[in-house]
Amino acid sequence: MKLLTTLLLSILFLTGSNSFALDYSAQGGSRLSFDKIKTDIADAEALVVEIENEISAIVACGDLGQIYDGENCFTPVEDDPLIQPHGKDDIVLACAENESQYFNGATWACRAY
Repeated sequence: MKLLTTLLLSILFLTGSNSFALDYSAQGGSRLSFDKIKTDIADAEALVVEIENEISAIVACGDLGQIYDGENCFTPVEDDPLIQPHGKDDIVLACAENESQYFNGATWACRAY
C-alpha cells in the first residue's frame, strides 16, 4: 500500500509540476508572441508611411511630366540610335475602334484592320 501511495503521489507531483510548467511557458510564450505582433504591426505601419511617401513622389514627378528614379525627378532623354524621329513624336491621332495607328512614311495615320 505504501508503494502504491508513493507511486500515486509521484505521478501527481510530476503531472502537477508539468502542468504548472506548461501553463507558465504558455503564458510567457503568449507574452512574447504579443510583443512580436506589436513589433510587426509597428514595422508594417512604418512601411506603409514609406510607401505612401514614395507614391507621392512618383505622382508629383508624373504631374511634372517627369520620371521618379527613387531619389529625384528627371526628364528622360531618348538616346536609342535605332529610334527614328517619327518614333519620338507624340501621337495625338485618335483612330476609330476598328482602326490602328501606323506611320505611312510621312505622318501618322489610321487604317482599318
